[in-house]
Amino acid sequence: MSVDPASLSIMTNPEPDVTAILTATPGRAGELPAAAPGPRARLLEAVHRLSAHVHQDLSPGARRHLLALDAARHGDRALAARIIAAPVPDEPPAAWGVEWATGSQVGSAMSTTLTGHHGPVMAAVTTELDGRPHLVTLSVVDDEDFDDEEAEDEGAVRVWDLTTGEQVGAPLTYHYEGVHSLAAVELDGRPHLVTVRRGGSGLVWDLTNRDIVGELQAGHSVAEIAATVLDGRPHLVNVGRQGDVGLWDLTTRTLVGRPATGVAERTEALAAAQVDGRPHAVTGDRDGVVRLWDLTTREQVGEMVTGTRMPVKCAATTLVDGRPHAVTGGGDEALRLWDLTTCEQVGRPMTGHRAYVEAVTTVVIDGRPHAVTGGGDGTARLWDLTTCEQVGEPVAVHENAVMSVATADIDGAVHVVSGCQDGTVRVSNLTGGSPGDPQAGHTDHVSAIAQVGIDGRSYAVTGGEDGTLRLWDLDAGAPAGEPVETHQSTVWAVAPVTIDGRPHVVTGGVDSTVRLWDPDTREQVGAPMTDEDPVWSLTAVEIDGRPHAVTGRTDGAMTVWDLTTGTRVGTPMTGHDEVVRSVVATRLDGRPHVVSGGGDGTLRLWDLTTREQVGEPMTGHAYQVLTIAATTIGGRPHVVTGGDGTVRLWDLTTREQVGAPMTGHTAAVVSVAVMELDGRLHAVSGGGGSDGTVRLWDLTTREQVGRELRFPSGIRCLSVLPGGRVMVGFGYEVAVLARL
Repeated sequence: MSVDPASLSIMTNPEPDVTAILTATPGRAGELPAAAPGPRARLLEAVHRLSAHVHQDLSPGARRHLLALDAARHGDRALAARIIAAPVPDEPPAAWGVEWATGSQVGSAMSTTLTGHHGPVMAAVTTELDGRPHLVTLSVVDDEDFDDEEAEDEGAVRVWDLTTGEQVGAPLTYHYEGVHSLAAVELDGRPHLVTVRRGGSGLVWDLTNRDIVGELQAGHSVAEIAATVLDGRPHLVNVGRQGDVGLWDLTTRTLVGRPATGVAERTEALAAAQVDGRPHAVTGDRDGVVRLWDLTTREQVGEMVTGTRMPVKCAATTLVDGRPHAVTGGGDEALRLWDLTTCEQVGRPMTGHRAYVEAVTTVVIDGRPHAVTGGGDGTARLWDLTTCEQVGEPVAVHENAVMSVATADIDGAVHVVSGCQDGTVRVSNLTGGSPGDPQAGHTDHVSAIAQVGIDGRSYAVTGGEDGTLRLWDLDAGAPAGEPVETHQSTVWAVAPVTIDGRPHVVTGGVDSTVRLWDPDTREQVGAPMTDEDPVWSLTAVEIDGRPHAVTGRTDGAMTVWDLTTGTRVGTPMTGHDEVVRSVVATRLDGRPHVVSGGGDGTLRLWDLTTREQVGEPMTGHAYQVLTIAATTIGGRPHVVTGGDGTVRLWDLTTREQVGAPMTGHTAAVVSVAVMELDGRLHAVSGGGGSDGTVRLWDLTTREQVGRELRFPSGIRCLSVLPGGRVMVGFGYEVAVLARL
């Protein structure tokens, strides 16, 4: 009897039971179904881990949507549909399905996210404790705007068991002032930790029993520390903010000799190395200079200049072809390799990050030296230092800047640890990569969405902080062509418009330009229209039968543009005291109008025929009006607005708020849209920041309909699509939801 390959694949890789994923403890793969080994079970585990830090405290009913979304982000739409259809006891069936989503932030490695810190994770080191790999992380919170709980985490050091992914004990917070730097060392055969605060004093901890076993005094403020060995004894190098290099003997807990001077003030990078058998230190300063110091003589013995005068933010050392090298990164968004024997740069700068390189460490993989970097662009990347090239796609993609990186061997596999500005820590397994087939999308935050129709098919156009415009075939759930490089930086606003019977989109950006695009050809139409200030918002509107755009600027003014001629119409409309965050077109008494929302918390109505404000500003939001959507109720023009955590409905004829605010979001409402469901008008709202939910509101009752939908990060934008669908932008991703 013969078995065809497809049937054999099904028998050897049966679909796992997705109901277990709704109740399993995040990060504990053992609680997932073991009856389905192989790629499918591994994919289920990856989906379970991806947003575990978000869904770990959610009920199974609330978790279901987020897990389905993450399945779609991994490129498996069928698995997303199965998760959505999974029954949950005492819960109604899911009201929304996930049709498809991009996976720009899935990363190339399977990851687990650790949570606990409330502030940026500025340092991460790994060590071995009781024969198991452990991680030590440091969070620094020094912004007086943080709340009491976050302030208590200032300088908090946390220890994690990397095998279980769980925190070990309470944070180490003995210092009366916050810890600024840390290093892992071995003393007397036992793992120890050194923590140093800004003033220069330090503590030595025995990590086995978590006791303080010594104190250190630098005699100067300390910017960075690094462990080294001198005369066979463990030492700690410290760089002060006033331009001096000190050395501690960790056995005696004393400062060795006088600190070396001559280091540039505001030194930000430090690493230790052995050069010609002698201990050396590598420092990097804010002027782009890398210096080499002999720690035995405490004298500078070399100088390497990046040539950019941008700050050197991080440094690490390794051996390349048996010779000591340093790797540095900084404000020029590049990684540089230096031969410490010749003090010369090796090869060209390694580029890939789209912001500062904030952190670097080195690791040997398959006998070859590699570097791992963390950047302000939210990515952790792997580099082969023999070829000076990036290895594959980013290892991990965070929502915010990666401030620290480390590596660890967990069960024989190399893992990358990346600490984020938002307080999360991601542990990514480099072995085998992430399962699934994530669809690429934006490489930075999505900032705007608009829907257009081309030749009878529905498309969406998205703009992002990566400066690109992307066209999506909504039926295929895939990009239509390559991204278009548009504005020089962030595309803040996108709106559809019809010109000569053909669909177009108009965009506005940080570069203070307004641009017109033909989405069918993906080409710009005419020259950019240059405004006097960055364009934050825009809408398209017809005036006297001709297509126009109205743009909201950061200086509080609005400009009207004739899109046929590409010229400005009249003088800017002024009234807002701060940035015009949102603007939408409507008609009132048969005349074209726009409604604008500002950073000053006001809503204003403008007659585009006279270009004058109509009546007094509408007030009610506690602060910025971030988003507006227009609709018609009972034949009268209305708008729905969001901003201060509330959604509000306004009658433009009376210029008054209708009923009480719609409440439920726990952070700013950054995007709203209006759609019709079952013959009734509804508003869809997206909460930014820590809220990270999409909610549906019945505009007749002004009550929330059903359960809110949780996302891995704050919502950035959303748009209603044909067929009762909604496209949501969150982080670097977009997802299309469909009403079931």
